[in-house]
Amino acid sequence: MELGLLDGLPVAVTASRSIAGIWDLGTGTSLHEIRMPVAPGAVAFAPGSELVVGAGYEVIALER
Repeated sequence: MELGLLDGLPVAVTASRSIAGIWDLGTGTSLHEIRMPVAPGAVAFAPGSELVVGAGYEVIALER
């Protein structure tokens, strides 16, 4: 799990099975789910609020 700001909104990003999920920390609701080709093992925010996901042997930078 990683905590950060997305457009100024405090969020948590989780990694489970083949999904990376983005959650609103204020309400506890799911904002978005990203299906991955393999199970994500790590998530992090890069400078500029890009979400970085480690899945298998791959590192994936997600941009909006």
